[in-house]
Amino acid sequence: MLQTYGVESARETIIREMANVFGVYNIKVDPRHLMLIADYMTFDGGYKAFSRTGIKTNSSVLLRASYESTGTMLAEATLYGEFDKLTSPASSIVLGQPPRNGTGLFGVYAPVPASA
Repeated sequence: MLQTYGVESARETIIREMANVFGVYNIKVDPRHLMLIADYMTFDGGYKAFSRTGIKTNSSVLLRASYESTGTMLAEATLYGEFDKLTSPASSIVLGQPPRNGTGLFGVYAPVPASA
């Protein structure tokens, strides 16, 4: 699909196929979750496996550690002197902070009335 029809078609195919797999077992999954996975798999214009090996290419140490093999991922990052810029939603969540995207992207400031 990717080579013949392009990345958007490949993304839609991934969403449809994942929904079909879950549907066979009568598992209800919010389509937005499937879209998020398909977006991750195709965001760079190609295809990236959504597995331990596919996620290993991500630059965020905490994102890799949050997926699978936490101890191994953190040990390798320490061994090779990697660091996390704390820009991914996963790294924010691991640190207990709101992710800096969506509604967490901006702050709302209101004037404080002066006390009389």
